[in-house]
Amino acid sequence: MNIANFLTSLRIIMVQVFLIILFSSIEANIMIVGIILICSGLTDLLNGYVARRYDLILDLGRILDIYILKVTLFSAIPLTIIPGVDYVIQAYNKGESVKWKLLCFRFVF
Repeated sequence: MNIANFLTSLRIIMVQVFLIILFSSIEANIMIVGIILICSGLTDLLNGYVARRYDLILDLGRILDIYILKVTLFSAIPLTIIPGVDYVIQAYNKGESVKWKLLCFRFVF
């Protein structure tokens, strides 16, 4: 196993940890998930650099890199949606104007 494949494997593990922490009841889960997402992006950047610099480009690495990138991005979608939906639900439960908050939510996302 070369360093590029190791970094790809590390990103596979990061996605799993990302999802576990995102849906956990840890108080600062959004911040932790954001840090993991940034680390995953930096690992992807380092992986591409190392693979090109030391000519470690393999067909398996190409396939896994694209796959992990898509899994990471589709896993990050709830990170942007869940807090906004939760905010609208809390506003509705408090009896506040939900139409205005939905309009703001739709404009931001």
